Amino acid sequence: MNRVFYIGSSRAALMRVLSMLGGLLVKPTDDLELELRPRRKEKSHQQRKYLHKICTDIGKQLGYTMGQVKAMVKEEHFGADTIQTPSGRVYHVIQSSEDEDRGGYSALIETALRWGAENGAPVDDPRPVDMRRAA
Repeated sequence: MNRVFYIGSSRAALMRVLSMLGGLLVKPTDDLELELRPRRKEKSHQQRKYLHKICTDIGKQLGYTMGQVKAMVKEEHFGADTIQTPSGRVYHVIQSSEDEDRGGYSALIETALRWGAENGAPVDDPRPVDMRRAA
């Protein structure tokens, strides 16, 4: 059994969920966990488009593809694990940005803008002012 309930900021919704949970039949052998956390806000399609536009614009200025810029920005943002195989080959593994939520993806966009500026390829932030993170 895996259930997720979205409560928001409604005390009434919380009370309904707690009442429903009180009615669950729990067996002595059950090992259950209850977790309350802030609701995850998924990144938006607009955010993905912004990051790709920024990386494309930086790439045009520096002579890289969008994919190359995105990989460099992600390594700057997340870091990379260096792995050496038994044969001696070395690989740099960079975390995927797919697991990021809305706030994490905004931070990645900020890193891309900063990285571009630091590498001589400043790009105007294409987001409306109200969608930018506070510095």
